[in-house]
Amino acid sequence: MLTYCILALTHLIYSAVSGVSSTAWDSVAELVALAMNSSPTETLHNTCAGMVGRKAYDTRVRVLKTSEKHLELVFGEARDTNAEYSKLAMNESYGGISRRNEDDDGL
Repeated sequence: MLTYCILALTHLIYSAVSGVSSTAWDSVAELVALAMNSSPTETLHNTCAGMVGRKAYDTRVRVLKTSEKHLELVFGEARDTNAEYSKLAMNESYGGISRRNEDDDGL
């Protein structure tokens, strides 16, 4: 508990001094939507009905940009996948997945 308190205090001080903070994903529903829009990963193979060990919890998870405005959860190292990922930019708006125009004939 002491370690958690020290970590939380350190983060609070860092955010106050640097001005870096985020209001993104401030609800469980937003995190679930991000997870549902992310590509499947081999790291979570056989975890859909429950997890026995801690291996999945020990894996580094990041949010990275996969296309112009699309974000995904990336487990492990991004270089271990075939996809192209890049870091997020500060003060940039994300979240738009390109959709077909509703007026198209191909509905």
